[in-house]
Formats: sequence, C-alpha cells, structure tokens
Amino acid sequence: MGKKIVSLLFIFVMLAGAVTACTQGEATEVVSGPDGGDSEEVSSLGNGTLHIIGSERTYPGEAEAWDEVIADFEEEYGVTVEVKWQGAWNEVPQMLETARMAGEPVDISSAGAGLVNTTLVRSGIAMDLTEYIEPFQDRFSEGAFLAYTIDDKVWGIPYGASSTTGVIYNKTMFDELGLEEPTTYEQLLAVAKVIEEEKGIIPMIHDGKAPWFWPIWYFETYAQTTGNTSIANIVEFLSGNKQFTGDAEMEAFDKIAQFYTDGILTQESLDTDTDAKFAVFAQEKAAMFYAGTWHLAPVRAVVEDAFELGIFEFPVVVEGSMSQHGGGPGDCFIIPSFADPANYGLSRQFFEFISRPDNATKILSKRDPLGPSIAAVPSTDTEPLANELVEEFYPNTITFLDWIWPVEVNDAFVAGIPAVLTGNMTSEEATQSVQKALDTLIEEKDFQFDWWSTWTAEDWDKVTMKNLPEIEVVE
Repeated sequence: MGKKIVSLLFIFVMLAGAVTACTQGEATEVVSGPDGGDSEEVSSLGNGTLHIIGSERTYPGEAEAWDEVIADFEEEYGVTVEVKWQGAWNEVPQMLETARMAGEPVDISSAGAGLVNTTLVRSGIAMDLTEYIEPFQDRFSEGAFLAYTIDDKVWGIPYGASSTTGVIYNKTMFDELGLEEPTTYEQLLAVAKVIEEEKGIIPMIHDGKAPWFWPIWYFETYAQTTGNTSIANIVEFLSGNKQFTGDAEMEAFDKIAQFYTDGILTQESLDTDTDAKFAVFAQEKAAMFYAGTWHLAPVRAVVEDAFELGIFEFPVVVEGSMSQHGGGPGDCFIIPSFADPANYGLSRQFFEFISRPDNATKILSKRDPLGPSIAAVPSTDTEPLANELVEEFYPNTITFLDWIWPVEVNDAFVAGIPAVLTGNMTSEEATQSVQKALDTLIEEKDFQFDWWSTWTAEDWDKVTMKNLPEIEVVE
C-alpha cells in the first residue's frame, strides 16, 4: 500500500528452527550501527543503567521470568536494569508523558499495538526502529512486524504472542445433539434453534459489559460486506477519501443486529461481563460464545473437565465472501523519543539478549503462546485447539481495525453496535455517528491519518536514531 499502513493482511506462519538455541561457547558476531565499521567488542553500554517501564505483567510466573533473564543480562554485561511494571496497558501513554515531564529516565517502554499507530507514533513519542532492529530482526516470526510498520518504518518490537478470534462452543453438547460446526449464518441459526429447543438454554452468550469487545464483531462483518477489503476501506475512510455511510458500512451493522433479532444473542448478553460469560458457559446455560484466543486459558480454568471445548470460525454472513478475523501480535516495546541517546546501545543489546531463543522461551512460555513473536520459541503444547487455530484460523486473520482507527472512532462503534443490536439506533445513524466522530476529530484536533506526509525535517529528526552503537549478536 506504499505510504499507507503496511498491515493489509496478517498471516501467521510458524517457522520451525529459524534460530537455534544459544548455548555456552556458541559463536558471536559484533554488529555495527549504520555509520560504524566492524569492531572486535561492544563499543558502548551507555551509562550502565537501563530504565524500563511498562504495564503490569499479568501471566503467572511472567514477572519472575523477566527477573531471571534481566539478572542474567546484568551479570553478562556488567550493567544495572531498573524495571517498573505497573498499571494497565492503556495507561502507558500517560506514564510516558508523566516520566517525560518529570525528567525521569526511560530507555524502553512496553506498549500495545493499538497505541503504537493511534497515539505513540503520530505524537512523536516513539522512535523509528527500522535500523535499530536489523541485527536480530530475523529472529521474529513471519508477519510479526506488520502491525508495527507504518510509512515503511518499524516503530515497535513485538514481544508476546499473536491472537485471533473465533466461536468457542460446548463440543460435548454439540455431539450429543448431533450438531456440526456451522460455517454459514444460516447453519448457525439452525444450530441455535436446536440448542434452544432441546436444551432450553441461551444459544450464544456475549460479555456486552466489556465495551471494547463490541467492535471486534464489526471487524468480522465488515470484512465480509466489503468483499474482504475492510482494511483498505478503513484507510480510505480515515484518509478522507470516502464517507463511512455507504451500503457496506450499514450492512455490517445490520449483520450484527441479526444475531439479536434472530435470538442467537439475547438480552442477557447486554448485562454480562467477562467473568459472568465464562460462568454461564461453564454452567452449560449457554452453548457458544464469540471469543479471542486469549479467552481459551481462562475458560478452560472455569470449565475444567466438565465438557470438551471446540472452536469454529465466525460464520459467513455474506454469500461469496470469506470469514476473516481480527488479530495479530498485540504486545511490543518502543524506545521513547526522550530516551537518553547514550543508552541506545545498551537498550539495543538488551533486545538482542531477550530475543535469543533460550531467553525468549523463559519469558514467553509463561504465556503458553499460540503464536510466539520469536520464531524459535515453541508454541503451546497444552492447548488442544492449537493446531486447528494455527492451520485454519491464522491464515484468515487480519489486523485488528482498532489498531488503525483512532480511539474516538472506536468509541462510536462501542456505542453504536449495541444500540443497533437492540433497535435503539438504525444502521444509518450508527454509520453517521462514526463519520461524525472522525469529522469532529479532524475539526477539533487537526487529525490527519497520513501524519507522516506533513512531518517536517525537524519532526523526523526527533525520532531518528543517529550513530547506533554496535552490539554483540549471539548466533
């Protein structure tokens, strides 16, 4: 797409054996910065103290794994690493601004993919990492950088797992009722009617009180109503080249509302939070729920061995289209633009160190990842649905649209989808509210989607690293 977001299609490909594990005595290579020559040793580790901030580590054992790897890094390079894991992922921009205003040193920060394009890069907070990552970029999984590539430049270093979405269901119940996994909406409706008639329960439950999850439904339906060109259409909309009030946009809202009017979704979903959704499903008061792969572990913990789980792709709601799901590697690290340039070498060496297969495995394995961002990290061997997801779902996964559009536009979807679902707003009114959200953002905050086209040489200078120090790369 040239100068537009280079995340048209996220395709997850497992690369077995891309990088061999590091062991004592393996060869090392010294890699110079863009202006440097070969050297026999690492030229600079800055002031010897690396400062990292980020949202709280939430997976069991993850914080301890970070502590272990960081301690090994400190010992190997004779440096000190100070880490603050605190708050939620969406609080990172405020944490960075607070640190900048207070003059607090920050060399590395965690970030969510949705914040990179919509907030951190366009505001000049994140540095261009295109040359910075070159020495160790080949360690990452195919497609891992797509969500972090804007204007042909890399702004974030993915470090986590890739996600996708689908419909989790009670396979034991389906088998008992002789039901097959539906692939079309008509088949899903038929399944729902059998479940309601034979079991007297809700066919599908949704955590409607988790407002951020409503737009993900739109990612699915809009992909189909646009003939599987949703990302290109959103780029055109955000660029001002089209209005968000066309037939495809309205139809996508209508397709979601159909789940409610046909009784697949019911009023209960509007009053349910995520924990309650898991409980209703585990108690077999609902047979299905639309979910992200991040829901698999917690729902298994609630269901335990009560019944077998299955998963199927979001049904085809538009004849002639294909099912496409939002997803991608959601966690990354950035280098703040106010980071001390003297520590670029130290932070670069740190990323080289944590991307070594053995170190990455220590950390990322705590997430039991389906699609680890480091290619050599083993994918989960505890999730029975892993192979099906990797082989069938990931190839049909595209970037989450809310990683592209601004939060103000997302808020319009958050409000509009349940309103259309319940008949309190028409699809035409919903699309107009989305368009108005963008128009207001442009008028009041001078929003420009292709911000890079208006940046001055001075703007680029603030986010461009110069004279990157050479680092040691362990092969």
